[in-house]
Amino acid sequence: MSSFEMNSLEELLADDAIWGLSPDSKEQLDRELCDSNLTRDLSWERSAAVLTMALQQQQVPPPSPALMSRLRADAPLPRPTSKPQLVAAPRLSYTNILCVAALLMLAVFVWMDSGIARDGEVQSAAELRQSLINQGNAAVWDWSGSGSVGDIVWDGSAQRGTMRFVGLPVNDPSERQYQLWIFDSERDAAFPVDGGVFDIEARDGETVISISPKIVVHKAQAFVVTVEAPGGVVVSGREQVVRQAKPL
Repeated sequence: MSSFEMNSLEELLADDAIWGLSPDSKEQLDRELCDSNLTRDLSWERSAAVLTMALQQQQVPPPSPALMSRLRADAPLPRPTSKPQLVAAPRLSYTNILCVAALLMLAVFVWMDSGIARDGEVQSAAELRQSLINQGNAAVWDWSGSGSVGDIVWDGSAQRGTMRFVGLPVNDPSERQYQLWIFDSERDAAFPVDGGVFDIEARDGETVISISPKIVVHKAQAFVVTVEAPGGVVVSGREQVVRQAKPL
C-alpha cells in the first residue's frame, strides 16, 4: 500500500464530509469508529467547508468586517494544553492532501461542466441563469406567496444557481441585508446551508443574483430568503422570511 492510499475508515470520513453517506454507509462508519475505539468530531466537515469556500473565493464576496468580528467573538478560546482528538492521526497529513485533491477535482469538473468563467470571461447572473436553463440540468422553482414574482434556478450537479426577484424592496446595506438559506434533505433542517447575503439596489424591474453555497448541497428541498443584520448571520431565527420556494 502506498503512503497516499486511504483505508476504509478514512474514505468513509471523507465521503461523509464531501458528499454525505447513505444509511448503510453511516452504519459502517459508526462500526469502524467503534472498532477502532475512536470518537467522531467535526474536523472533516470543517475542512471540507473551508476548502469549498477557498475554491469559490473568486465567485463569493468576502465576508463583511461586522460578520468576521461576530465570528471571532463567538469562537472558543484556544486550549494550548489540551491534546486535540484525531480520528486517524498517523495518516492525517496524507488524508488532508487527498481531501484537497478531491475537492479540487470537483471544482474543476463543476467549472468545466457549467461553462462559467472560461477564457477570462465572467458571466453575469442573468447570463448564468439562462446558461443553466439551456443546459437542461437545472430545476426552476417559483417563489411562493401572494405578490412574489421571480424564481430559483438550481443545478445540484454543478452546485450553481440564481435567484430572480421582481418587486423585492430595496434595502440599505448598512441597516439590513437579505440572506439566502438552502434546506438540504440530508442535513438537519435547523441548520440550512448559507447561500450568501445580497442587496436589492433597484426598485423597478427584475434583479438576478448568483447563488454560491458555502458548502455542498446534497439535495435541495427548499430555498428561503430572510432579512438579517448587515453581513448576515451564522444561524437565522427566521423572524423575517420574505421569500421561499419549494419543488412542486
